Amino acid sequence: MTSNGRLEKRTYNPSLADVEREVERDDPVNFRVQATSRKPNRGSPHDPALRRGTRIEGFGNRPLHPGFINRAGKVEPAVAVTPIEALDDTRRLQVLIDGVRDYAVYLISPDGRIVSWNSGAKRLKGYDATEIVGRRYASLFTEEDRRRGVPETALRTAAAQGRWESEGWRVRKDGTRFWALAVLDAVRDDNGNLIGYAKVTRDITERLQARERLHESEALFRQLVNAVVDYAIFQLDPQGYVLTWNTGAQRIKGYSAEEIIGQHFSRFYLQEDRQASLPEKGLATAAQEGRFESEGWRVRKDGSKFRALVVIDPVRDEGGNLIGFAKVTRDVSEKYEMQKQLAASQRMEAVG
Repeated sequence: MTSNGRLEKRTYNPSLADVEREVERDDPVNFRVQATSRKPNRGSPHDPALRRGTRIEGFGNRPLHPGFINRAGKVEPAVAVTPIEALDDTRRLQVLIDGVRDYAVYLISPDGRIVSWNSGAKRLKGYDATEIVGRRYASLFTEEDRRRGVPETALRTAAAQGRWESEGWRVRKDGTRFWALAVLDAVRDDNGNLIGYAKVTRDITERLQARERLHESEALFRQLVNAVVDYAIFQLDPQGYVLTWNTGAQRIKGYSAEEIIGQHFSRFYLQEDRQASLPEKGLATAAQEGRFESEGWRVRKDGSKFRALVVIDPVRDEGGNLIGFAKVTRDVSEKYEMQKQLAASQRMEAVG
């Protein structure tokens, strides 16, 4: 050790006889070298013990990663062990689990009693370990779930299938509820005997609220779309099959939702347009260019024709993958007839 208290690296070339005895120094850094005895070529750099690497342990009062004698016969320095590395595997695992604060992680006995409790469980559920360990884990469920036998079903399922997973309401110590994602895994010994369960619970109340807001938004959007009667607004899958149908679509095209959902949208086209693959070309253009718009003749359920202004937009997921199309159709037959009459009138004026 230097005068400022720092460890200095020492390298020397001992024989095996040298490294088998305790080496004492005048400074506070004491170390012990342990070697496996070898009779042939003892002390030689070719000695099997040296080639294999002889362990060095014990710098003073601080634990060390064992050093070793390398193949050249030189002592590599030991490295100081951090406090967590000095723990045995069992204690290290306990520290890891207790350090998880966003998840309740605990063990349950085969008969459903809580036998361990981490800091995340205390934070999530409100119980201190002294209050909850030894109690049945069913007390963490709602009264409704206990009456339905959900806790017992969970244990049976995990025992039979190895795992049980669900979402549902759970109850804190103060009686408040939270929406939980719960996973229950069976724990078995080396012989396959059930010795308990590992339970992991996470509070996903915010996720539930986000889903509910999304569902409300989607419901509001559906109501809005259904309130539009002058436009046929519906969705197609990537192949062109109808997925949704609004009131305007039923009014313009004559089909009810039960009749048309699941059918290919090409049935709205004239026979000659279908033969010319106009429906497929419209989808391909929308997918490639981001939009397709055209005006042309379409066919109602009763076989009558109407002039339609059509817009097709691609629908993509967050990854940019095509998941379908949004199609809007408007009956512009009156406008088309007016334009024809106006054009005819203008031609007559030009002739006259």
